[in-house]
Amino acid sequence: MLSAGQVPRVRVEATLLPVGGGAIPLPVSSARRRSSAGYVHRHELTLVVPDLPDRPRLDLGAGHMVMVSTSIRAGREWVNAPQGVYRITDAPRDSAGTWSLTGKSEEYVAQRADLLCDVKAEGSALEFLATTIQGACPDARLLADVSDVPLAATKCESGQSGSRWSAIESVAAACGWSVWCDLRGVWRVGQRRRVEGSPDWSVRKGASAVSWGSARSDAETYNVVVVRDRDRRFWGIAVDDRPGSPTYVGADVVQWSRSARTRGLNAMPRTYGLYAHVVEMDGIGSDAQAEAAAQDALAGSASVRRSLEAFSSWQPWADVDDLLLIDTEAPAVLAVLDGVDVDLTGDSSMRLEVRS
Repeated sequence: MLSAGQVPRVRVEATLLPVGGGAIPLPVSSARRRSSAGYVHRHELTLVVPDLPDRPRLDLGAGHMVMVSTSIRAGREWVNAPQGVYRITDAPRDSAGTWSLTGKSEEYVAQRADLLCDVKAEGSALEFLATTIQGACPDARLLADVSDVPLAATKCESGQSGSRWSAIESVAAACGWSVWCDLRGVWRVGQRRRVEGSPDWSVRKGASAVSWGSARSDAETYNVVVVRDRDRRFWGIAVDDRPGSPTYVGADVVQWSRSARTRGLNAMPRTYGLYAHVVEMDGIGSDAQAEAAAQDALAGSASVRRSLEAFSSWQPWADVDDLLLIDTEAPAVLAVLDGVDVDLTGDSSMRLEVRS
């Protein structure tokens, strides 16, 4: 919406949410958000708060929560872009009284709250996830973008570091789901975004992209994934069935995959070949559930890893799993955002990590 040379009017709003309750607005000198599908905590915040002479006793130390948003002036109104709710994990203060805060979204809190005794996951998968998350984050709201499924009885062991988060992730993976906190601070359960459909926004050469590069590592790539339960009663397969994909298995392999459980698969000539991966999971209770888990595991591996540097159109709504149309070279590339680093004060430079 900006014409050439225009700079958006931006303000960052931060609110301290102390452990004991309440809400205290904070001034902000600078703020940056890093979001990544590769973190347990999807969002990480760095926030600089200047000296507060009118509140000399205010504690900004680790353990409190902070809520952040960016607002952009549009005509006579301010348009709000939520930037997340974070547990403050580090809070050094310099000699001038300036605080440099680091915060992590609430997945971090669940990861720190290890299970103290073994628990059994069975029945409603969504109920188990809600109960387990709320055991660490009692105010958590869980929003599901998927239909509930029944769980096969599975013991989630206690004691080891990250045992609560391990239980959450294992149940979600067995259902073909992901669990994360969004930029409103709401816990979400859904499927990983596929590289298909209508894009959320576009990147165009000369207008919104300064540089573009791509890379792929065979160590990160699979184009066949099989998921089965540990007793091998249930079985599901996912293959890269997209003609034109660099890791496409070929039409014959797509057809043969229906009987792969008993006959296996052989690679087709003049294709990428078969990079197959077999995973045994707890909590799998049906072939359909195993197939959903296989599809989710394949979504992030049958892809070309790419990176986009110095994205010049500032986009504070940018988040993991956004679908982008990257029109920097012919033909245009459809990609899913895996990571973004954005200055919340309006700096135009953003670094993106995508898979296509």
